[in-house]
Amino acid sequence: MLQKSLTTTKRGEKLKNILRGYKKLSAAQKSAIRELGFVITEDRRHYQLRYFDDGRYVATVAKTPSDHCSGENIALEIIADMF
Repeated sequence: MLQKSLTTTKRGEKLKNILRGYKKLSAAQKSAIRELGFVITEDRRHYQLRYFDDGRYVATVAKTPSDHCSGENIALEIIADMF
């Protein structure tokens, strides 16, 4: 069930918590991201996160991030662009 009723701040905090320490998207992380309203697709090296399946709101995430801060950086970009 999509949780549209969460406030912007709560959605942002939840996304940061999900992606904190991101090294690889686990099934639990994917499920939690979907609950926030994202559709996840993947190709060889990246995931695409589409917010409510709207092509205007897309974030690309590497399957193998380069450093330990990648998850938090991705979350902050998504929060700034989509929430």
